[in-house]
Amino acid sequence: MSRPAIKPTKIYGWDGIELSNDELSVGLTPSIGGRIMSLKYQGQEMLFVDPLHTGETFSPQDWRSLSEAKKKMGFRVWGGDKTWVAPQSSWLEGIPPLDLDAAPYALTLTEHEVQMSSPVCRETGLQIIRHVSLIDGKVRLCEELHNRSSQAVSRGLWNVTQVKRPCLFEIPAKNETFRSYHHEDRTLPAFQGSLACLNERLTIDCTKPSLFKVGGNPLGGAVMIYVMVNDQKLAWKKEFNYQPSAQYAHDSAVEIFNSPTLPYAEIELHAPFSTLAPHQFVRLEQTWQISACSSKV
Repeated sequence: MSRPAIKPTKIYGWDGIELSNDELSVGLTPSIGGRIMSLKYQGQEMLFVDPLHTGETFSPQDWRSLSEAKKKMGFRVWGGDKTWVAPQSSWLEGIPPLDLDAAPYALTLTEHEVQMSSPVCRETGLQIIRHVSLIDGKVRLCEELHNRSSQAVSRGLWNVTQVKRPCLFEIPAKNETFRSYHHEDRTLPAFQGSLACLNERLTIDCTKPSLFKVGGNPLGGAVMIYVMVNDQKLAWKKEFNYQPSAQYAHDSAVEIFNSPTLPYAEIELHAPFSTLAPHQFVRLEQTWQISACSSKV
């Protein structure tokens, strides 16, 4: 088994941890929501990071009123890969829970894994734990959503990855299983591309800035992301545990969002929507594999 080098380093201004091998490096920033903030293949960065907020951190004890703190901060976009809690309609002030999204996470290191644990969220009673490893050239990400409250909580674990544009997403799907979200969210325009599948593959083009969101349920638990970085096309395969018959928040296991102003698109993966009794938790596991391609996006 090939294990990575693990070392503390700066990741875009944040104190972080880097896991690396000969071709791949993974940069973790526990101090801002336990994110994976960097993913480089042969030195080429694949994740979006907002340059306006690099190195920004917060002290949760300063958030005496979560509502007021959210209004003051606004909807921040730091970038990278993160864990949210679904559904979005449950968020106070329409902004992700600050204790989970922006607070420092506790860091635990082992010989082959980094664990980042959120504080218990004052808004939801939930805690997020993220396990990250780099073994045999593959990134393994395990996200857990724990109910630390004294009563049942109904929520869904929601993984969000902000990918640098230009990029394409390829999803195994059948026709009429993915939809534009403009009927459900009136702030969104209708998706202008095609949701028709070719050979049971749906391709979502995020090469240009335009606002849209689409989502649905795939045929299986694997998606392909093609990213163009400095004239090099990189292929990123995400495999994840998927239950076709389960209920999902937003009625979708996979969602794609394209930003009209910032150079990124999001791939969003959901674990099944669950009612968690006290001390129960749900888990979403992913394996990432990255390689170079000869063609261009």
